[in-house]
Amino acid sequence: TLSHDDTGSGDSDGILDPGETADLTLTLSNTGHAAVSNLTGLLTTANPNLTIVNGTFPVASLAAGASTSLVYTVTADAATPLGTSVNLTASATAGEYSATGAYEVIIGIMPVYLMHTGTITVCNGAFYDTGGPNSAYSNNENLTLTVLPKVQGDKVKVTFSMVNLESYDKLQVFDGQNATATLLATISGTNAPNPIVATNGSGALTFKFTSDGSTTKDGWAATFGCVTPIPSYSVSFAVVDANAAPIAGAWVALTGHGSRRTNTQGIAIFPEIDAVQGLAYTVTNSGYQAASGTVDVVDSDVTVEVMLNITGAPVNLSDGVRVYPNPFGPQLTLEGVAHVRQVEVISLIGQRVLLMESHGGETLTLPTDHLQPGVYMIRLTGEHGMQSLIKVVKQ
Repeated sequence: TLSHDDTGSGDSDGILDPGETADLTLTLSNTGHAAVSNLTGLLTTANPNLTIVNGTFPVASLAAGASTSLVYTVTADAATPLGTSVNLTASATAGEYSATGAYEVIIGIMPVYLMHTGTITVCNGAFYDTGGPNSAYSNNENLTLTVLPKVQGDKVKVTFSMVNLESYDKLQVFDGQNATATLLATISGTNAPNPIVATNGSGALTFKFTSDGSTTKDGWAATFGCVTPIPSYSVSFAVVDANAAPIAGAWVALTGHGSRRTNTQGIAIFPEIDAVQGLAYTVTNSGYQAASGTVDVVDSDVTVEVMLNITGAPVNLSDGVRVYPNPFGPQLTLEGVAHVRQVEVISLIGQRVLLMESHGGETLTLPTDHLQPGVYMIRLTGEHGMQSLIKVVKQ
């Protein structure tokens, strides 16, 4: 005989579930008239849905008329459909004597639940009205059933394959552990939304069924399942200008997640982003150069800091500016300064020794005859306060 025990590393429900490891025990009897020694038990299967961890079981001796247990550890593949039949072949050999037997194991026998008032904990099962799969429900029923997920953090899912309710009878589905939770669906007639999945923290669904005093129909047939939520994270964009001032109203486009505008603090937030690498974004705002890049979302919320530069302004104010001669003498010439509004000459002790305004010309000549020999910094200031420094030497 063959028996099944999943109390060691399974869920102790007496069913070999997909993904579960359990012990299969075969009872081997010696019906002969003499003892046998050096017995070897062997269990095999050709079905890939079941792995036999220890297929060989040795027995030192077995007396005439005695029996012993051969215990084999097996693991059912996690992707095995419920109700899958697995054929096993068992053999026992002792010298010139041998015996074989054929057995069957069902992986994931689906439990059946009828509508009633109470609470059940499941992650798979068939769900019917009070009449079960072959009969109608009754008049004047008023039942409330709460279904909790077997694994904490999972969400209960129900999928209807058949609904046939009298028009005044109804099945309501609530997103929580009681009938005061958010109503997800009211089912009557022959239509039901599929699937219905819990979104609340407990992962529970509550079903409330009421029937009136006349006319009943077939009811419903459905299956329970559980959904393991995929972790998601938020991606925030902090958009500023060259002076680190927040830019409100900028558009942030995130591939696959639409576009959002920054608030008064320059922040745009995209919630519920699945883990991904290289997610592309583009940030635009009138009067500024667009900025693009990618962001990696791994295992936590992410904040991306983006700086936008004024349209027509270089990323660095000194880019494209030519200063000559350097070292300089009585005058110093700057070319490429059309975007510069103010030029200062600063000594190494921080004293401003020369200030000139620029009015959009490409070239600006500074009179430097009065400066003492030494090292100075040229500070360029552009529109909106952008600044940059260039080191020069007076000979």
